[in-house]
Amino acid sequence: MKTTVLQYDPQEYDFRSLIAGFIGRDDLTSLNAEYPATTDRSGNSLYKNMEQSPLFERMYTGLSGADGKAFYALYERFVREVIRPQYDDPIYYQARPSHRILFADTPGQSRFHRDGDYGHAPGEVNYLLVQTPAAGNNAMWIESTVGLEDYRPLELEVGQYGRFKGVELSHGAMLNDTNRSRVSFDFRVIPASEAPERYRKGAENDKEGNPIRDNALTFKLCP
Repeated sequence: MKTTVLQYDPQEYDFRSLIAGFIGRDDLTSLNAEYPATTDRSGNSLYKNMEQSPLFERMYTGLSGADGKAFYALYERFVREVIRPQYDDPIYYQARPSHRILFADTPGQSRFHRDGDYGHAPGEVNYLLVQTPAAGNNAMWIESTVGLEDYRPLELEVGQYGRFKGVELSHGAMLNDTNRSRVSFDFRVIPASEAPERYRKGAENDKEGNPIRDNALTFKLCP
Protein backbone atom coordinates (compact mmCIF):
# COMPACT_ATOMS: atom_id res chain seq x y z
CA MET A 1 0.00 0.00 0.00
CA LYS A 2 1.38 3.39 -1.05
CA THR A 3 1.09 6.38 1.25
CA THR A 4 -1.95 8.25 -0.06
CA VAL A 5 -3.58 11.64 0.48
CA LEU A 6 -7.39 11.48 0.48
CA GLN A 7 -10.17 14.04 0.84
CA TYR A 8 -13.08 14.51 3.24
CA ASP A 9 -15.58 17.30 3.92
CA PRO A 10 -14.30 19.32 6.90
CA GLN A 11 -17.68 21.02 7.35
CA GLU A 12 -19.57 17.73 7.48
CA TYR A 13 -16.96 16.32 9.88
CA ASP A 14 -16.00 19.45 11.79
CA PHE A 15 -13.39 18.04 14.15
CA ARG A 16 -11.47 21.31 14.19
CA SER A 17 -14.17 23.28 16.00
CA LEU A 18 -14.58 20.62 18.67
CA ILE A 19 -10.84 20.37 19.30
CA ALA A 20 -10.48 24.16 19.38
CA GLY A 21 -13.22 24.21 22.02
CA PHE A 22 -11.33 21.76 24.23
CA ILE A 23 -8.14 23.79 23.91
CA GLY A 24 -9.89 27.14 24.31
CA ARG A 25 -8.24 28.70 21.25
CA ASP A 26 -9.56 29.26 17.75
CA ASP A 27 -6.22 29.88 16.02
CA LEU A 28 -4.63 26.45 16.34
CA THR A 29 -1.54 27.24 14.28
CA SER A 30 -0.23 29.72 16.87
CA LEU A 31 -0.49 27.45 19.92
CA ASN A 32 2.39 27.34 22.34
CA ALA A 33 3.06 24.73 24.99
CA GLU A 34 2.54 27.11 27.93
CA TYR A 35 5.32 25.69 30.10
CA PRO A 36 6.36 27.71 33.15
CA ALA A 37 9.18 30.06 32.19
CA THR A 38 11.71 28.18 34.34
CA THR A 39 11.03 24.75 32.78
CA ASP A 40 13.93 23.18 30.88
CA ARG A 41 12.70 20.65 28.29
CA SER A 42 15.85 20.48 26.19
CA GLY A 43 16.74 16.91 27.24
CA ASN A 44 13.35 15.38 26.51
CA SER A 45 11.93 13.81 23.38
CA LEU A 46 9.48 15.86 21.34
CA TYR A 47 6.51 13.69 22.29
CA LYS A 48 7.38 13.70 26.00
CA ASN A 49 7.48 17.47 25.90
CA MET A 50 4.16 17.53 24.06
CA GLU A 51 2.43 15.22 26.53
CA GLN A 52 3.57 17.28 29.51
CA SER A 53 2.32 20.59 28.12
CA PRO A 54 -0.49 22.15 30.20
CA LEU A 55 -2.33 22.96 26.98
CA PHE A 56 -2.09 19.36 25.74
CA GLU A 57 -3.37 18.11 29.09
CA ARG A 58 -6.27 20.57 28.82
CA MET A 59 -7.25 19.09 25.46
CA TYR A 60 -7.31 15.54 26.82
CA THR A 61 -9.29 16.68 29.87
CA GLY A 62 -11.94 18.02 27.51
CA LEU A 63 -11.96 14.82 25.49
CA SER A 64 -12.46 12.71 28.61
CA GLY A 65 -15.37 14.81 29.89
CA ALA A 66 -18.99 15.16 28.87
CA ASP A 67 -18.12 17.42 25.91
CA GLY A 68 -15.83 14.71 24.53
CA LYS A 69 -18.87 12.61 23.67
CA ALA A 70 -19.61 14.89 20.71
CA PHE A 71 -16.11 14.37 19.33
CA TYR A 72 -16.23 10.58 19.66
CA ALA A 73 -19.71 10.41 18.12
CA LEU A 74 -18.44 12.36 15.10
CA TYR A 75 -15.31 10.22 14.93
CA GLU A 76 -17.36 7.00 14.90
CA ARG A 77 -19.54 8.42 12.13
CA PHE A 78 -16.43 9.37 10.14
CA VAL A 79 -15.05 5.83 10.45
CA ARG A 80 -18.39 4.33 9.46
CA GLU A 81 -19.09 6.64 6.52
CA VAL A 82 -15.61 7.48 5.17
CA ILE A 83 -13.19 4.74 6.24
CA ARG A 84 -15.30 1.58 6.30
CA PRO A 85 -16.23 1.81 2.55
CA GLN A 86 -12.51 1.47 1.71
CA TYR A 87 -12.63 -2.18 2.85
CA ASP A 88 -14.53 -5.17 1.51
CA ASP A 89 -15.05 -6.69 4.94
CA PRO A 90 -15.76 -5.45 8.49
CA ILE A 91 -12.93 -3.65 10.22
CA TYR A 92 -11.62 -3.08 13.70
CA TYR A 93 -10.59 0.49 14.36
CA GLN A 94 -8.88 2.30 17.20
CA ALA A 95 -11.76 3.13 19.52
CA ARG A 96 -10.26 6.49 20.47
CA PRO A 97 -7.73 8.20 18.21
CA SER A 98 -4.39 9.52 19.42
CA HIS A 99 -4.13 13.32 19.45
CA ARG A 100 -0.96 15.29 18.77
CA ILE A 101 0.06 18.93 19.01
CA LEU A 102 3.42 19.50 17.37
CA PHE A 103 4.19 22.78 19.08
CA ALA A 104 6.30 25.31 17.25
CA ASP A 105 8.08 26.35 20.45
CA THR A 106 8.93 22.91 21.88
CA PRO A 107 12.38 21.30 21.57
CA GLY A 108 13.01 17.66 20.70
CA GLN A 109 12.51 15.22 17.85
CA SER A 110 10.47 12.03 17.83
CA ARG A 111 12.10 8.64 17.44
CA PHE A 112 11.61 7.35 13.91
CA HIS A 113 9.99 3.95 14.19
CA ARG A 114 7.75 1.32 12.67
CA ASP A 115 4.62 0.42 14.61
CA GLY A 116 5.55 -3.23 14.16
CA ASP A 117 8.50 -2.56 16.48
CA TYR A 118 5.95 -2.09 19.28
CA GLY A 119 3.85 -5.18 18.68
CA HIS A 120 1.23 -3.83 16.30
CA ALA A 121 -0.39 -6.33 13.95
CA PRO A 122 0.88 -6.61 10.34
CA GLY A 123 -2.51 -5.85 8.79
CA GLU A 124 -2.91 -2.44 10.38
CA VAL A 125 -3.36 0.71 8.31
CA ASN A 126 -2.74 4.20 9.75
CA TYR A 127 -4.83 7.31 9.15
CA LEU A 128 -3.79 10.88 9.96
CA LEU A 129 -6.20 13.86 9.99
CA VAL A 130 -4.78 17.35 10.48
CA GLN A 131 -6.75 20.24 11.93
CA THR A 132 -4.10 22.74 10.78
CA PRO A 133 -2.02 22.74 7.59
CA ALA A 134 0.94 20.36 7.76
CA ALA A 135 4.01 21.06 5.63
CA GLY A 136 7.75 20.79 5.99
CA ASN A 137 8.96 20.19 9.51
CA ASN A 138 5.56 20.41 11.18
CA ALA A 139 4.31 17.43 9.14
CA MET A 140 4.80 13.73 9.77
CA TRP A 141 7.75 12.29 7.82
CA ILE A 142 7.45 8.81 6.28
CA GLU A 143 9.76 6.63 4.21
CA SER A 144 8.42 5.63 0.78
CA THR A 145 9.50 1.98 0.85
CA VAL A 146 10.27 -0.35 3.72
CA GLY A 147 13.90 0.10 4.78
CA LEU A 148 14.72 2.89 2.32
CA GLU A 149 14.58 5.69 4.94
CA ASP A 150 14.07 8.31 2.23
CA TYR A 151 11.82 10.37 4.47
CA ARG A 152 9.38 12.84 2.99
CA PRO A 153 6.79 15.02 4.75
CA LEU A 154 3.15 13.95 4.52
CA GLU A 155 1.84 17.40 3.61
CA LEU A 156 -1.87 17.94 4.25
CA GLU A 157 -4.48 20.68 4.37
CA VAL A 158 -7.59 20.65 6.54
CA GLY A 159 -10.04 18.48 4.60
CA GLN A 160 -7.32 16.00 3.63
CA TYR A 161 -6.10 12.92 5.44
CA GLY A 162 -3.19 10.57 4.97
CA ARG A 163 -3.34 6.77 4.75
CA PHE A 164 -0.14 4.76 5.20
CA LYS A 165 1.26 1.48 6.50
CA GLY A 166 2.87 2.67 9.69
CA VAL A 167 3.34 -0.88 10.89
CA GLU A 168 5.92 -1.34 8.08
CA LEU A 169 7.08 2.14 7.08
CA SER A 170 9.40 4.09 9.36
CA HIS A 171 7.91 7.44 10.36
CA GLY A 172 8.27 10.23 12.89
CA ALA A 173 8.39 13.98 13.44
CA MET A 174 11.19 16.48 12.98
CA LEU A 175 12.00 19.43 15.21
CA ASN A 176 9.24 21.89 14.30
CA ASP A 177 11.05 25.01 13.13
CA THR A 178 8.19 26.31 10.95
CA ASN A 179 6.70 28.73 13.55
CA ARG A 180 3.35 26.98 13.00
CA SER A 181 1.97 24.36 15.36
CA ARG A 182 0.35 21.25 13.91
CA VAL A 183 -2.79 19.87 15.56
CA SER A 184 -3.81 16.41 14.39
CA PHE A 185 -5.15 13.05 15.39
CA ASP A 186 -4.38 9.61 14.06
CA PHE A 187 -5.75 6.11 14.36
CA ARG A 188 -5.29 2.58 13.09
CA VAL A 189 -7.63 0.23 11.25
CA ILE A 190 -7.34 -3.47 10.51
CA PRO A 191 -9.61 -5.82 8.51
CA ALA A 192 -11.57 -8.03 10.91
CA SER A 193 -10.19 -11.15 9.22
CA GLU A 194 -6.64 -10.08 10.17
CA ALA A 195 -7.33 -8.73 13.65
CA PRO A 196 -5.59 -10.60 16.48
CA GLU A 197 -7.65 -11.84 19.40
CA ARG A 198 -6.47 -9.03 21.69
CA TYR A 199 -7.96 -6.47 19.29
CA ARG A 200 -11.27 -8.31 19.27
CA LYS A 201 -11.42 -8.22 23.06
CA GLY A 202 -9.85 -4.81 23.56
CA ALA A 203 -6.82 -4.36 25.77
CA GLU A 204 -8.16 -2.71 28.90
CA ASN A 205 -5.76 -4.64 31.12
CA ASP A 206 -2.73 -3.37 29.22
CA LYS A 207 -3.35 0.33 29.85
CA GLU A 208 -0.45 2.40 31.18
CA GLY A 209 -2.13 5.69 32.10
CA ASN A 210 -0.77 7.52 29.04
CA PRO A 211 -3.67 8.56 26.75
CA ILE A 212 -1.76 8.26 23.47
CA ARG A 213 -0.35 4.80 24.16
CA ASP A 214 -3.52 3.57 25.87
CA ASN A 215 -5.74 4.67 22.98
CA ALA A 216 -3.57 2.69 20.57
CA LEU A 217 -4.38 -0.53 22.45
CA THR A 218 -8.18 -0.67 22.28
CA PHE A 219 -10.05 -1.49 19.06
CA LYS A 220 -13.73 -1.53 18.20
CA LEU A 221 -15.66 -3.37 15.49
CA CYS A 222 -17.23 -1.53 12.57
CA PRO A 223 -19.32 -4.20 10.80
